[in-house]
Amino acid sequence: IIYFNSFKKSDYFYKKGLQEKNRGNFELAEEYFRNSIFYLKTHLFSMKELLSIAEIKKDIKLERKIKTELEEIYSPDTKGKISFENGLKYIGCKMSSKSVKPDSVINITYYFLPEKYVKNDFAVFVYFMPDEGSSKSEILFQNDHFLELKVYKEEKYLVPGSLIVDEQILYIPENIKYKGRINIWLGL
Repeated sequence: IIYFNSFKKSDYFYKKGLQEKNRGNFELAEEYFRNSIFYLKTHLFSMKELLSIAEIKKDIKLERKIKTELEEIYSPDTKGKISFENGLKYIGCKMSSKSVKPDSVINITYYFLPEKYVKNDFAVFVYFMPDEGSSKSEILFQNDHFLELKVYKEEKYLVPGSLIVDEQILYIPENIKYKGRINIWLGL
Protein backbone atom coordinates (compact mmCIF):
# COMPACT_ATOMS: atom_id res chain seq x y z
CA ILE A 1 0.00 0.00 0.00
CA ILE A 2 1.34 3.42 -0.97
CA TYR A 3 0.16 6.41 1.04
CA PHE A 4 0.41 9.90 -0.40
CA ASN A 5 0.04 13.05 1.62
CA SER A 6 -1.91 15.98 0.18
CA PHE A 7 1.24 17.74 -1.05
CA LYS A 8 2.40 14.68 -2.99
CA LYS A 9 -1.08 14.14 -4.45
CA SER A 10 -1.25 17.78 -5.46
CA ASP A 11 2.21 17.66 -7.00
CA TYR A 12 1.34 14.43 -8.86
CA PHE A 13 -1.75 16.01 -10.44
CA TYR A 14 0.16 19.21 -11.22
CA LYS A 15 2.80 17.24 -13.16
CA LYS A 16 0.12 15.23 -14.98
CA GLY A 17 -1.60 18.50 -15.87
CA LEU A 18 1.62 19.90 -17.32
CA GLN A 19 2.04 16.78 -19.46
CA GLU A 20 -1.48 17.06 -20.85
CA LYS A 21 -1.17 20.81 -21.41
CA ASN A 22 2.05 20.25 -23.38
CA ARG A 23 0.21 17.67 -25.49
CA GLY A 24 -2.50 20.24 -26.20
CA ASN A 25 -5.16 18.32 -24.25
CA PHE A 26 -6.47 21.33 -22.34
CA GLU A 27 -9.65 19.69 -21.02
CA LEU A 28 -7.74 16.87 -19.30
CA ALA A 29 -5.01 19.28 -18.16
CA GLU A 30 -7.68 21.49 -16.59
CA GLU A 31 -9.08 18.47 -14.72
CA TYR A 32 -5.62 17.54 -13.39
CA PHE A 33 -4.92 21.11 -12.24
CA ARG A 34 -8.31 21.21 -10.49
CA ASN A 35 -7.42 17.95 -8.71
CA SER A 36 -4.08 19.44 -7.71
CA ILE A 37 -5.86 22.41 -6.13
CA PHE A 38 -8.37 20.08 -4.48
CA TYR A 39 -5.53 18.42 -2.55
CA LEU A 40 -3.61 21.62 -1.87
CA LYS A 41 -5.67 24.80 -2.15
CA THR A 42 -2.53 26.94 -2.19
CA HIS A 43 -0.85 25.22 -5.14
CA LEU A 44 -0.13 28.45 -6.96
CA PHE A 45 1.50 26.81 -9.95
CA SER A 46 -1.70 24.87 -10.69
CA MET A 47 -3.74 28.05 -10.35
CA LYS A 48 -1.38 29.80 -12.75
CA GLU A 49 -1.71 26.97 -15.26
CA LEU A 50 -5.50 27.07 -14.95
CA LEU A 51 -5.38 30.80 -15.65
CA SER A 52 -3.27 30.19 -18.76
CA ILE A 53 -5.73 27.54 -19.97
CA ALA A 54 -8.59 29.98 -19.37
CA GLU A 55 -6.74 32.56 -21.49
CA ILE A 56 -6.07 30.01 -24.27
CA LYS A 57 -9.70 28.89 -24.26
CA LYS A 58 -10.88 32.50 -23.82
CA ASP A 59 -12.90 31.26 -20.82
CA ILE A 60 -13.55 34.49 -18.92
CA LYS A 61 -15.72 32.71 -16.35
CA LEU A 62 -12.90 30.30 -15.39
CA GLU A 63 -10.38 33.15 -15.34
CA ARG A 64 -12.55 35.18 -12.93
CA LYS A 65 -13.13 32.11 -10.73
CA ILE A 66 -9.42 31.39 -10.34
CA LYS A 67 -8.58 35.05 -9.69
CA THR A 68 -11.33 35.17 -7.04
CA GLU A 69 -9.94 32.02 -5.39
CA LEU A 70 -6.49 33.57 -5.32
CA GLU A 71 -7.84 36.74 -3.73
CA GLU A 72 -9.67 34.70 -1.08
CA ILE A 73 -6.59 32.67 -0.19
CA TYR A 74 -4.08 35.52 -0.29
CA SER A 75 -5.93 38.58 0.84
CA PRO A 76 -3.70 40.50 3.23
CA ASP A 77 -5.33 42.37 6.13
CA THR A 78 -2.99 45.28 5.51
CA LYS A 79 -2.23 45.95 1.87
CA GLY A 80 0.86 47.64 0.62
CA LYS A 81 2.54 48.37 -2.67
CA ILE A 82 6.24 48.81 -2.27
CA SER A 83 8.43 47.99 -5.26
CA PHE A 84 12.06 47.40 -4.36
CA GLU A 85 15.00 47.94 -6.71
CA ASN A 86 15.72 44.21 -6.94
CA GLY A 87 12.30 43.56 -8.55
CA LEU A 88 10.48 42.26 -5.49
CA LYS A 89 7.18 43.89 -4.59
CA TYR A 90 5.71 43.90 -1.07
CA ILE A 91 1.93 43.53 -1.36
CA GLY A 92 0.82 43.33 2.28
CA CYS A 93 0.73 41.39 5.50
CA LYS A 94 -1.65 39.51 7.74
CA MET A 95 -1.36 39.46 11.52
CA SER A 96 -2.99 37.01 13.92
CA SER A 97 -3.90 39.91 16.21
CA LYS A 98 -4.58 43.58 15.57
CA SER A 99 -3.35 44.56 19.01
CA VAL A 100 0.00 43.65 20.47
CA LYS A 101 0.82 43.38 24.14
CA PRO A 102 4.21 43.26 25.81
CA ASP A 103 5.59 39.74 26.35
CA SER A 104 3.27 38.15 23.79
CA VAL A 105 3.56 36.28 20.50
CA ILE A 106 1.76 36.94 17.22
CA ASN A 107 1.94 35.32 13.82
CA ILE A 108 2.61 37.66 10.94
CA THR A 109 2.62 36.76 7.26
CA TYR A 110 4.30 39.03 4.73
CA TYR A 111 3.28 38.75 1.08
CA PHE A 112 5.72 39.49 -1.75
CA LEU A 113 5.46 39.21 -5.50
CA PRO A 114 8.55 39.05 -7.74
CA GLU A 115 8.06 41.28 -10.78
CA LYS A 116 11.16 39.80 -12.43
CA TYR A 117 13.68 37.09 -11.52
CA VAL A 118 14.94 38.06 -8.07
CA LYS A 119 18.09 36.63 -6.56
CA ASN A 120 17.17 34.81 -3.35
CA ASP A 121 19.97 36.24 -1.21
CA PHE A 122 18.50 39.14 0.73
CA ALA A 123 17.29 39.89 4.23
CA VAL A 124 13.94 41.44 5.12
CA PHE A 125 14.20 44.30 7.61
CA VAL A 126 11.02 45.05 9.54
CA TYR A 127 10.80 47.83 12.13
CA PHE A 128 7.80 48.47 14.33
CA MET A 129 7.72 52.19 15.07
CA PRO A 130 5.39 54.50 17.02
CA ASP A 131 2.75 56.23 14.92
CA GLU A 132 3.94 59.37 13.11
CA GLY A 133 1.84 61.50 15.48
CA SER A 134 3.85 60.22 18.44
CA SER A 135 6.77 62.17 19.89
CA LYS A 136 8.80 58.94 19.98
CA SER A 137 10.70 57.84 16.88
CA GLU A 138 12.71 54.88 18.15
CA ILE A 139 12.29 51.32 16.98
CA LEU A 140 9.95 49.58 19.42
CA PHE A 141 10.85 46.09 18.20
CA GLN A 142 11.84 44.48 14.94
CA ASN A 143 11.47 41.33 12.84
CA ASP A 144 14.60 41.23 10.66
CA HIS A 145 14.97 37.86 8.93
CA PHE A 146 15.93 35.94 5.82
CA LEU A 147 13.18 34.36 3.76
CA GLU A 148 12.62 30.81 5.01
CA LEU A 149 10.66 29.48 2.08
CA LYS A 150 9.97 25.80 1.67
CA VAL A 151 9.38 26.06 -2.06
CA TYR A 152 12.41 28.23 -2.80
CA LYS A 153 14.82 26.98 -0.14
CA GLU A 154 17.30 25.59 -2.69
CA GLU A 155 16.48 28.04 -5.48
CA LYS A 156 18.83 30.90 -6.32
CA TYR A 157 16.10 33.02 -7.90
CA LEU A 158 12.47 33.77 -7.10
CA VAL A 159 10.24 33.31 -10.15
CA PRO A 160 8.24 36.29 -11.50
CA GLY A 161 4.57 36.16 -10.61
CA SER A 162 4.88 33.53 -7.90
CA LEU A 163 3.33 34.64 -4.65
CA ILE A 164 5.86 34.58 -1.82
CA VAL A 165 4.27 33.85 1.55
CA ASP A 166 6.73 34.68 4.33
CA GLU A 167 5.33 33.40 7.64
CA GLN A 168 6.99 34.60 10.83
CA ILE A 169 6.43 34.28 14.57
CA LEU A 170 6.91 37.65 16.20
CA TYR A 171 7.88 37.91 19.86
CA ILE A 172 6.85 41.21 21.46
CA PRO A 173 9.44 42.25 24.08
CA GLU A 174 8.20 42.55 27.64
CA ASN A 175 9.77 45.99 28.16
CA ILE A 176 7.56 47.83 25.61
CA LYS A 177 5.92 50.80 27.36
CA TYR A 178 4.44 52.49 24.26
CA LYS A 179 0.66 52.47 23.90
CA GLY A 180 -0.82 53.58 20.63
CA ARG A 181 -0.82 52.92 16.94
CA ILE A 182 2.29 51.21 15.52
CA ASN A 183 3.60 51.64 11.98
CA ILE A 184 5.50 48.91 10.15
CA TRP A 185 8.61 49.97 8.22
CA LEU A 186 9.87 47.36 5.80
CA GLY A 187 12.96 47.14 3.63
CA LEU A 188 15.28 44.66 1.91
